[in-house]
Parts: sequence; C-alpha cells; structure tokens
Amino acid sequence: MTQDIPLAPIAGWTTGPIPAYGAVILRLDYLLHPTQQPSEALQTPHFVLTAAQALELSEALKKHAAALKDGPPEGTGLPKH
Repeated sequence: MTQDIPLAPIAGWTTGPIPAYGAVILRLDYLLHPTQQPSEALQTPHFVLTAAQALELSEALKKHAAALKDGPPEGTGLPKH
C-alpha cells in the first residue's frame, strides 16, 4: 500500500497553543527528495486543531510509533531517509 503513496519525510515542525481559541497550531517542514537538506525544507500552511484533535493526533502517533518500536518488518522496500 505505501509503495503507491508519495512520501515526504518530515524535517521538523512548529507547534504552539492559541489560548484565545482553545486551539493548537501545527506547521510541518518536509522534504520532497532524498538529496534535499533539512535547511531547504518546504513548509505546510499553519494548521489549527482543537485541543481534542491535538490529543487524538498525539495518541494516534504514539500508538503507531509503539507498534514500530522494533523497526519495520524486513523487506518492506520503504525508502530510508
């Protein structure tokens, strides 16, 4: 499945609270090709999440990262960045 999905590795991010809206801001810095340097990363727009969405995203990321803690299965063919 992932072989058909274009991948853009994350090079960094910016997050922070917006107390007046009870929200969290998120911007991702990403790379389009393997030779691109992190200093050349492109940036997404600033996304706004409710506090509930931010917590849900955090839990989903933790869950998926925990499932990979021993590394991806051998022979996945995924690029290494």
